[in-house]
Amino acid sequence: LIETGKVQRGYVGIGMQEISADMAEFFKLENNKGVLITSITEDGPADKAGLKKDDVVIGIDDKKVEDPQDLKNIVGFTAPETEVEFAVIRNGKEKKVIVKVGSKADSELADTSDLGKKFGLTVKTIDAAVADQHKATEGEGVVVVEVKPGSPAARAGIRGGMVIFSVNRNEVADVGQFNEAMKESEESKKVLLLVGTGRYAQYVVLQIKE
Repeated sequence: LIETGKVQRGYVGIGMQEISADMAEFFKLENNKGVLITSITEDGPADKAGLKKDDVVIGIDDKKVEDPQDLKNIVGFTAPETEVEFAVIRNGKEKKVIVKVGSKADSELADTSDLGKKFGLTVKTIDAAVADQHKATEGEGVVVVEVKPGSPAARAGIRGGMVIFSVNRNEVADVGQFNEAMKESEESKKVLLLVGTGRYAQYVVLQIKE
């Protein structure tokens, strides 16, 4: 804080979810403790380190990771540029991966892609302040801050303050992941979004008609 003049939270660039008892069998796990990586932000710290989608994080340095909140707390309170050792299970085998933690501020600087704006959306990463304002959860989705009138998003009933949890069935945790997932829609001009407010969420399809 003294050096930078602002609080910087650690960031690795992953989407994640809890592991149910039923899922543990499919991922060759002895139990459902740990965090499943569901997406990786391109060129983010996790991507550069070699973490992969479907890796199961069970520890960071000497700390156990049993659920997403454990991982968020450990990474969030780690100073940017610090190297940490992720213990993961990949295809049933434990593996160690060294990750250089980035800054949460880096992901928040990302702007909504041009394609996202063509659908009529401007979104923002959910930090602590945004989470409180919109009753959302930090690191789970992106919040809609503007919807262009008459756009595909507006016609679908999307409003400012709603949270987009996934894009084309890819979970997103920040604007960088949102932009990356949107690339799948460049040719089709169609996108499948999981959008919600509070505990309620539904899928909507947006289409650009040229």
